[in-house]
Amino acid sequence: QYADMYLRTIAAVMIQTKVRRFVSRQKFLQYMAARKIQSAWRSFFCRQEYLQYMAARTIQTNWRAAICRDYYVQTIAANMIQAMWRSSICRDRYLHYTAAKIIQTHWRSYLPRREYLTFLAARKIQSCWRGSIYRKEFV
Repeated sequence: QYADMYLRTIAAVMIQTKVRRFVSRQKFLQYMAARKIQSAWRSFFCRQEYLQYMAARTIQTNWRAAICRDYYVQTIAANMIQAMWRSSICRDRYLHYTAAKIIQTHWRSYLPRREYLTFLAARKIQSCWRGSIYRKEFV
C-alpha cells in the first residue's frame, strides 16, 4: 500500500512536472513570439522614420541647392553687368583720350604748317621783290 501510494505520488509529481514544463514552455514561446513581433514593429517603425527623415533631407538638400543656384546665377549676372559697365566706361575714356590726342596732334601740326606757309609766302614775296630789283638794275 505504501508502495502504491509512493508510485502514485511519483506519477503525480511527474505529471505536474510535465504540465509545469509544458505551461512554462508555452509562456516562453508566447514571450519569444511577442518579442519577435515587437522587434519587427520597432524595426518597421524605425525604417519608416528613417525613410521620412531621408525624404525630408532630400527635399531640404534640393531646396538649398535651388537657392544656391539662384544666388549663383544672380552673382554671375551682376558680375557680367559690372564688367560691361566698367568696359563701357573704359571705352568712353579711351575714345575721349584718342579724340583729344587727335585734336592736339592736328593743332600742333597746324601751327608749324601755318608758320611754314607764311615763311614760304614771305620767301616768294622776297624772291619776287629781289627779282624785280635785279631786273630793274640789269635793264
